[in-house]
Amino acid sequence: MVEAASTLIVFATPGQANLLKKTDTLAQFPLVKFGKPGTAFFEELFRHRIQGTHEEEAIYPFREEAVEQLTSISGFNPREFIRLCSLVLTEMWVRKMKEPCSLDFLKKLNIDSKPPDANEALEEALDALAENEARWVNVKEIQKTILEKRGLQLDLKSIGRMLSALGCQRRYNPDAEYLLPPTSS
Repeated sequence: MVEAASTLIVFATPGQANLLKKTDTLAQFPLVKFGKPGTAFFEELFRHRIQGTHEEEAIYPFREEAVEQLTSISGFNPREFIRLCSLVLTEMWVRKMKEPCSLDFLKKLNIDSKPPDANEALEEALDALAENEARWVNVKEIQKTILEKRGLQLDLKSIGRMLSALGCQRRYNPDAEYLLPPTSS
C-alpha cells in the first residue's frame, strides 16, 4: 500500500544537480537522468502542436531531413527546437511558401549549422591573447577578441563567469582583469 506523501521534483542541469547534492536536505534524494530525445520525439512534438491549431488535417511544413537538422542545431532541447521552427515558419509565411521546408531553405536562412559555442569562442580568444608568460588582460579586450574572431557578442559578466570557472585569477584595476596563464610552447 502506498501512502500519500509530498513529492519534490527538481529539474536541473548536471552542474546544478551536483551543487544541490552537496546540501543536506537534497543529498538523500535519488538523481534521475533523462537522455536526449530522438528526432522522432521532435517530429511528433511539432506535429502535435500543428494539429492543435487546425480544425482540419494540417499539412506538415517540414521535410524529415529538415526536422533532423533542426533537432541537431537545437541541441536536442525541445524549447530551442520550437523556437527555431517558429522562426522558419514565420519566414515561410512571409515568403508565402506552399511546399515543406527543406535543407536548402534552412541554408538560405543561415540555419544550417549550430550556433557558435561561447566556451569555444573564449578558448580561441585566449589562445589569440596568450603569450609566453602570464599576463593580466582586461575583460573588455577578451570581449573584443571574441567579437572579432567569432562574431559572437558576449556580455562582460558571462565572460567573467567562464574565466572564473577556468580558474583564472581576477583583479579590479579599475575594470575587471584576469590573469591568463603562460602558453605551453
